[in-house]
Amino acid sequence: MLFPKKTYKKRKPSLAARGKFSKRTIADIVVRDTGLCVLCYAEAFDIHHVKYKSAQGRGVFTNGVCLCRSCHDRAHSEQSVRYLLEDMMIKKYGKNYYKDEYDLN
Repeated sequence: MLFPKKTYKKRKPSLAARGKFSKRTIADIVVRDTGLCVLCYAEAFDIHHVKYKSAQGRGVFTNGVCLCRSCHDRAHSEQSVRYLLEDMMIKKYGKNYYKDEYDLN
């Protein structure tokens, strides 16, 4: 028996899609951080998820920071740098800084 194709959209995007930064969000993060690494103020080339996607961090403006390559590597290898970035975002945006509108409803 064949079933007809569903004609409605999902109510919310997939978790994978919600974890990615859009081009607009990346541009907004670069403007906010003036294109400089938030840790060492060198020219930044990477946008870093402060709360990792694997830990339910979303691709929202408040969960991203500009980092240079070496600081980005340190953020992934040293817990102290990770916690420093998390504390910085909590102070700036509150404890739900990494959530999107679907998480907050």
